[in-house]
Amino acid sequence: MNKKRNSLIICLLIFLCFGWMGSAYFTWYYKLLGLNMPGEMADLVLDVIGYIIQAVGVLAGYFLCRFLKPVLFHKYVFAFASILCFVFAALSVIPGSFVVVMIFGLISNLFYGIIFYMYLYRLARDIPDDRRAIIFGIGYASGSIFTWLISLINDGAFISSSYILIVYAVMTALSVYVYYLPVSSEFSPSPSRNAPAPSRNILILSGLTVLLLSLSSNLGGSFQTGDLTELGNIVEFSRSFYSIGLIVAALICDKSRKAATICCLASLFAPFALLIFRFVKGANIGIWIAGYILLAFFVVFRCIMFTDLARMSPALLPLAGLGMFFGRLGDALGTYITMNTGANIELQIVITSIVFALTIAVSLLFWHKTYMQPQTESMSFEYILEEFSSSYNLSSREVGVLKLLLERKSNGEIASELNISESTVKFHVKNILRKTGCSNRNDLISTFYS
Repeated sequence: MNKKRNSLIICLLIFLCFGWMGSAYFTWYYKLLGLNMPGEMADLVLDVIGYIIQAVGVLAGYFLCRFLKPVLFHKYVFAFASILCFVFAALSVIPGSFVVVMIFGLISNLFYGIIFYMYLYRLARDIPDDRRAIIFGIGYASGSIFTWLISLINDGAFISSSYILIVYAVMTALSVYVYYLPVSSEFSPSPSRNAPAPSRNILILSGLTVLLLSLSSNLGGSFQTGDLTELGNIVEFSRSFYSIGLIVAALICDKSRKAATICCLASLFAPFALLIFRFVKGANIGIWIAGYILLAFFVVFRCIMFTDLARMSPALLPLAGLGMFFGRLGDALGTYITMNTGANIELQIVITSIVFALTIAVSLLFWHKTYMQPQTESMSFEYILEEFSSSYNLSSREVGVLKLLLERKSNGEIASELNISESTVKFHVKNILRKTGCSNRNDLISTFYS
């Protein structure tokens, strides 16, 4: 097992999950429209209520990670969430009233959120800083292209038919198989982030930044952009531009988080540029394409931001998926405001401008607090581990077990990695807890990082 294998597994996992779930979202939408649900009501169900429920699902994943025993969380949650997600997604497209279809679809959104959380957790745990964004970007871009390609089959009839469920079932099964493939997790806090855990204020500021970025992006994306009929078939290729943007954004983000922040903020100017040049023939085409490419920076940034926070220490790993939680709340709020302002473009511009200014201010504050602070001397993880082990007289084998415990690995995973039996692992864990005076694993992790 090596780093390339880890990268391939996590990238494939993200592609499979995002590919089938993103496509199922469209299948559900077409089903609602086919049942004569008004377009505005369908948008409310999908892009407001659906996003809120996805956010609840992400939060559910967070609490499952925090309070379930690691062996239960890693062994069962993803499989059960994936199976139930597919079942309810399938039920949402079978013949029935729009109320039944709507309810089943919304339940599937809850499991979407849990699955989002699970693969972002794995992204943070198994992929280091310098490759995390590109793995995420390639996975998302591939899933986006997949959705676009199947939407072209039979002029869109295939993605809205019941036959598409066969494709979703295969991809669900493959995602579960890929999730449980063994990886060589060599987690240690990121070298550039050895500082103490972020304060509660930094965590709140991070969440507020993602929420406002999502809100601002959704509000700006609702602007009327003049007559785009001159674009011809280019609208159908919007996902191609978006996918290109994901790869570009990921490459820049891995190279420099500061540069990614600047590009993310720059993407918020695209809607205003479209308004300014909306009647200039040919100009809005380039800006429209640039807007789709720049949108990807914000999508990548909001997820990678929280995986960076999670990577600061094993104790913070449960934070990994919360970027999607705040992002989905911002998406839902932005869509709701847009729907209620209707065709009043002047009001939309005023609201968006206010939110835009607030977003810039909060984002710059976040940037200053996280990326512009001078690096201070701090003890490395290995040094802390050595000092901690010496203080509590841990044996070399107990140190090896402790290191994997700090990564929140289960007894089975530790046994597999150290080539020992689970009973031997339990024996060492019991000794470590006894020597350190800790009552459980969470207490041990807190004690280690205190």
